[in-house]
Amino acid sequence: MRVFLFGAGASHSYDRSPSGIRPPLSRGFFEAYNKLGISTDRLVLVGNLVNYVRDTRGVSPWDFGVWNENIEDFLTEIDELICTPDRALALPFAKRFQANAAFTECVFLFASILNEIQNGPPCTHYSRLVRSLEDDALLITFNWDTLLDRVLWETRGWQPSDGYGLQFRMLYSDGWVETLPSSSTSVRLLKLHGSTNWLIPYYSLNPRTGERQFANPGVTQEGRPLFCYVQSRERYKTYQDRAKAGYTPFSYYYYPPDMPDSFGSGRQGWTILRGFPPSDLPESGEFQMLPRGPVETMPFIVAPVHHKEHYLLDDAIQETWRRAEEAIAACGKLTIVGYSFPPTDLRAWDLLTKACARRSSPLQVEVINPSAGELARRLQKRLGDAANITPLTMAFSEYVEGFA
Repeated sequence: MRVFLFGAGASHSYDRSPSGIRPPLSRGFFEAYNKLGISTDRLVLVGNLVNYVRDTRGVSPWDFGVWNENIEDFLTEIDELICTPDRALALPFAKRFQANAAFTECVFLFASILNEIQNGPPCTHYSRLVRSLEDDALLITFNWDTLLDRVLWETRGWQPSDGYGLQFRMLYSDGWVETLPSSSTSVRLLKLHGSTNWLIPYYSLNPRTGERQFANPGVTQEGRPLFCYVQSRERYKTYQDRAKAGYTPFSYYYYPPDMPDSFGSGRQGWTILRGFPPSDLPESGEFQMLPRGPVETMPFIVAPVHHKEHYLLDDAIQETWRRAEEAIAACGKLTIVGYSFPPTDLRAWDLLTKACARRSSPLQVEVINPSAGELARRLQKRLGDAANITPLTMAFSEYVEGFA
């Protein structure tokens, strides 16, 4: 079995976006946002993010369009601020609310940036690779985008119903359905950090408890409300009817579809407001309630923070990582494309270490990267005799040039 492991460098090779922008690396997300049309779209929410940057960086809202920062460093700062009880409780309630809202806006914004960029022709480089794969190949990615998903769907008969190795409660394909046809290929795609088209009910941090929870009290983790968006050729129901048509499969406008009505029951006919209380409510005040309506969704992605956790429905992510470890432990060759194994991504290093420990022979590793030599040295130092590393100093686009 052949296993491929993709990082942001692989999707960054996509050069066919009508926007003229490539999927960004960690240092380019905010720069990409400011170049996209969504940066002037009043329905794309960034108000709390803009205010947080103003208050912590001294960047005025008028200059937000030229501000840029590494998303992992930036979001880690917010995550540690609102999830560390002593630090969070030391903040005025309004500041806690603002920081949490900025974090939530970033999750939506990251997905929206990728959806706007990938809303174009299929990725040529992924297409060439996918067409050349043996049918038992397994693909692992750290990327949230759906460029690879779409290529698999359009060229190999791959289906999201079983192609991700996950079980979804329902899938959205021109309406909510319980299942889609099974894949006609045994190629599987494991997404270790979630995906822009995986959806869960809207959640947020309760600033009084420091815990992330679903906003609708009628939705619980025990029901595993994990959904998958495939395509919609017409407008769908979403927050304040803000859907827009004209997106390619696996991509959508800023607001994903509401959950199916059958999952929308609240407590005695009521549900809490989108997000948590406005900042002018007193600390001791009750949550404001509104008549029950549709349950909104948000992307199921692992936030880019140093200590990567998803907090809700973590069992789904754990299941994906477990399958990845099993595949690497059993494969004939592992090809790493566009992923640099940063020192802070301890879980990725742990994945390789554990997989190698389960093998009876050294892992054959092929590294595709413009800086392949340096990465190969770090991998060899870490894995020792448990792996044989072959560096190929080239970009992903060069690597696939000879493929059909």
